[in-house]
Amino acid sequence: MKTKRRIILPILIFLALTFIWLNSAMDSVVSDEESSRILDFLNRITEAIFNRSLTLHVVRKLAHFVEFAVLGGLFYLSVALFDTSPSLRIYISETLSLIVALIDETIQLSSDGRSSQVTDVWLDSLGSFSAILCLALLFALLHLDKGGDNTAKITDKGDGNLPE
Repeated sequence: MKTKRRIILPILIFLALTFIWLNSAMDSVVSDEESSRILDFLNRITEAIFNRSLTLHVVRKLAHFVEFAVLGGLFYLSVALFDTSPSLRIYISETLSLIVALIDETIQLSSDGRSSQVTDVWLDSLGSFSAILCLALLFALLHLDKGGDNTAKITDKGDGNLPE
């Protein structure tokens, strides 16, 4: 199973990077059209449920957060395959995410009508760190970090108390 993950995760990371960087390479007109289509879709949902509409700005910022949450999670899962310590997983995953965010904003500098924003790098980092932290907590709760064994082992001794 670990071998399959070592093949699948890099492919998923490649696809996520391709998606992120191709979107950054779009000129402003094409990017606005794409964002407007997503805005229309999301507004049908938010108007039906909350009787509220989103703005194009919110959708763009949400896209940054979500794209990098997915990427950060994929980085964390990939690093976890190498039986590294939890803190090293977090550090490596977030560092890789930050590098991707910086490259992403640099790509936007060369796209017609687009600009680079430091706030987007912060938002990207927050998205990746959120997913990384959630996975790190999940690994800890399921005891996936103990002794390099990647299977959760919880047994009930019948006395109502679970082992610590």
